[in-house]
Amino acid sequence: MDLLSQSMFAIRFCAEGDMNGWYILISTIDRRQATCIGQDPAWIALNKGWEKEEVEARTLKLKDAGIGSFSYVRAMKEFPESVKGEAAIQRFCAAVPWKVLLKPNEATAQEQEKYAEPIRVMHTVRALAFERGWVDAPCDKSFWPPDFVLERRKN
Repeated sequence: MDLLSQSMFAIRFCAEGDMNGWYILISTIDRRQATCIGQDPAWIALNKGWEKEEVEARTLKLKDAGIGSFSYVRAMKEFPESVKGEAAIQRFCAAVPWKVLLKPNEATAQEQEKYAEPIRVMHTVRALAFERGWVDAPCDKSFWPPDFVLERRKN
């Protein structure tokens, strides 16, 4: 969720980009949780500790909101607090090649080569938004354990 919230913040303040792909990723995470709840009702436990975010998600009319929507709501409240003021926003924008990461197809060959690894990471994360196999895969601990999300929530 850190990459997602930072990327969405960067789209607003640093460089052009497509927010729709990120919103689809949030929805895909919610669908993944719904799939897993269908396979093992214990996955509903992931919703514990997100009560405020759940209320806000419902207020925002986020359909079928789950852990993806809840963590997005929290991240978009917390992250901007760490980048307050014009100077902080300028430092944030300058610290990462957002233009290249958000629109790698428009980057020069040199930029694509220089930032190949961050571009790959960004592409991999965004690709999850469109990966039905991931959403429908068995929900055992070998694939995406609830402990991963629970551990992240503790931090």
